[in-house]
Amino acid sequence: MRPLVRALVLAALIPAAGCGGGGDPVTVRGTVTLNDQPVGGAVIQFFPPSATTPAFTGTSKPDGTYEIVVPAETKAPAGSYKVTVAKYEPKKGGKGAPNTEGMDPTQLKMMGLAANVLPPAYENAQNALLTVEIKPGQVTGDLKLSWALKK
Repeated sequence: MRPLVRALVLAALIPAAGCGGGGDPVTVRGTVTLNDQPVGGAVIQFFPPSATTPAFTGTSKPDGTYEIVVPAETKAPAGSYKVTVAKYEPKKGGKGAPNTEGMDPTQLKMMGLAANVLPPAYENAQNALLTVEIKPGQVTGDLKLSWALKK
């Protein structure tokens, strides 16, 4: 019976193994810093040059590092990606403010209960201040933010 179960599992996995010809996965690694200090909990989004490919997202660890693996089936094209970075923290409320402890900061932002604590210019995808060149394989994309923005 075990060989039959094993064969069924393998048969189910073969189509998911990448027969679609999507190419190689892309791994983007880097560090998010603000004024040379690591930023943990930052939401990082990469917007591809083509609008037909979806953006991909990750979150930095407490030491500011992040790693985003874009699966091969996503077919992330090579090119210059616009990058946004934001870190949402619950707004400090007065009387009657809802208890936001343990809630996802991005959802709180959408509900109007959280604010971006990083320079707001880095949150704008249309006029992105940061870009990272994406190519097949592994990419390093250190994201250096500053309160003193150069225009």
